[in-house]
Amino acid sequence: MTQRISREELIAQRKAALRTNKSQNRVGYDSPWSREIKAFKPNSGKNSLRFLPFPDQGHYALSVMVHYGVGPDNAAYLCLDQNEGGEGDCPICAEANRLRREAKLLPEGPKRDALNDQAYKIKAKERRLVLLIDRDNEAEGIQYWAMPYSIDKNLIELAEDSDSGEPYFIAGLFDGQEMIDDGHDIMFRKDGERMQTKYTGEQIRPQKSPLSDSPAREKEWLEQLAQISKEDLVRFYSEDHIRKVFLGEGTAPAAPAPAAPAPAPAPVQEAAPAAPAEAEETPDVSDFLDDDDWS
Repeated sequence: MTQRISREELIAQRKAALRTNKSQNRVGYDSPWSREIKAFKPNSGKNSLRFLPFPDQGHYALSVMVHYGVGPDNAAYLCLDQNEGGEGDCPICAEANRLRREAKLLPEGPKRDALNDQAYKIKAKERRLVLLIDRDNEAEGIQYWAMPYSIDKNLIELAEDSDSGEPYFIAGLFDGQEMIDDGHDIMFRKDGERMQTKYTGEQIRPQKSPLSDSPAREKEWLEQLAQISKEDLVRFYSEDHIRKVFLGEGTAPAAPAPAAPAPAPAPVQEAAPAAPAEAEETPDVSDFLDDDDWS
């Protein structure tokens, strides 16, 4: 006779299956982030979070440099040149440098601006990778967020007691087994979508608070946190793989085009505005990015 399982066990099994399906559904897309931990997406309006102490790091946030909107599928890749752990040379940085060098050889004008715009759009952007608990949705457990650098910068400036000057340890202190000092919740607002996205009103709650009101839940989170490493959170792709995706239908093949039609000087000058037009279309590529990538 089959033994009946409890309602709690059944719910836990269903949740695990949903997480597995989410992970499998994303396998077809290149992503620089973990597929084992849920990604946090800020809500419109007020957000309230608790950052977790980052494993083996002094700061609660890990600085990473990311190339967005790469290739026809608008993939994202960790920069091989500007992040520890990458192997080989970054072909995207190499192309951005080539575009800038080529732009310097041109007189000021639309053609030069277009090359500089292309270089800027493919260069790596800084993100701050954090582990967190969403206070408005704690049932989701530990999540990660590649937040804009500007949010962390503002929080660092706010992270001290205005009277004593003592720093706030926002994420608290974790010795690998238990919290030895409680942290502080942080708040901010997100308004708008995509190109109109803005983050404002960063605050740190002055009073410390436990990670969870439930000792059992806090114990569960800390046990999970102790098992997470940097390698679990970021994914590097090989230089050859990035080059193939980037050169497939990306920015690189279009860049040499101005030099190709040498036999017809007059028409080439008329065709030159094609480069700016292509640059103007590039923001549409970023429609595939998260809203916070516009920050």
